[in-house]
Amino acid sequence: MSRLPVDIFMELLSDSFQENLDRLIVESLQLGCVWGLRDKSNNWAMVPSGLNNDIDVIPVWSAQKLASAVCNGQWNIYTPVAIDIEEFMDDWLPGMHSDLLLVGVNWNIDLQGEGLLEPNAGSFGGASKGHDEEESSGLRREHQRREQDACR
Repeated sequence: MSRLPVDIFMELLSDSFQENLDRLIVESLQLGCVWGLRDKSNNWAMVPSGLNNDIDVIPVWSAQKLASAVCNGQWNIYTPVAIDIEEFMDDWLPGMHSDLLLVGVNWNIDLQGEGLLEPNAGSFGGASKGHDEEESSGLRREHQRREQDACR
């Protein structure tokens, strides 16, 4: 999939929030990361929520090409940066929840999507749960070994 042109790759995003969330969960667990956008001053991209201008949204993507595709126009100041999935789930989501931030899930090239998710413990539907902790840790290490360059 990573060899497809960006416009075709972006077309693979669904209009369905649930499908894009499922894709984010599966791909981020496989690759060991999600992708956010950061500027040269190390500020993460944030936009006001379309539902409430007092609440900001941090968009994340399941693949570097999806994140790269939006880095044009006013967003050309940003660069895709991989965020380790364990760090994202253990640190980012609880921090975003306490800061009243939402997660934008796999937005399209026009930064549009219904993908707004409240970052709480169930945000990823328990995707990282369900395995014995030792087994889960071993699986993460194996994925990290096999995909160590995929998120860099």
